[in-house]
Amino acid sequence: MLNGNYESIAGIWVNGRGQILNISSDGMFGDDAKIFSMSRNNQGLVFLAAGSIDGTPGGIAIGLFPIGVENPLGDYSDISKPILVAGQQFVDFPAEAYYYRK
Repeated sequence: MLNGNYESIAGIWVNGRGQILNISSDGMFGDDAKIFSMSRNNQGLVFLAAGSIDGTPGGIAIGLFPIGVENPLGDYSDISKPILVAGQQFVDFPAEAYYYRK
């Protein structure tokens, strides 16, 4: 992922609210958003920073949880599967906020 290859997370991800993240192997999702960077937060969670390709202000962070890894801030997800979570900050998200690969 450090070289811009997002094949390991490419695909359609759906959360319990019915929201969809469709991520391509080049980091695009939707028609106008792209992953710009990857980092780790203070809890060691890997997250991706994403935003509009046209420079519109704003964006989201996408947290990556491999199989077996819990959200250290509180977890209500199914850790038997890879999980994504998206938002402005990382918290103890409700169960319906977690995205699972379709």
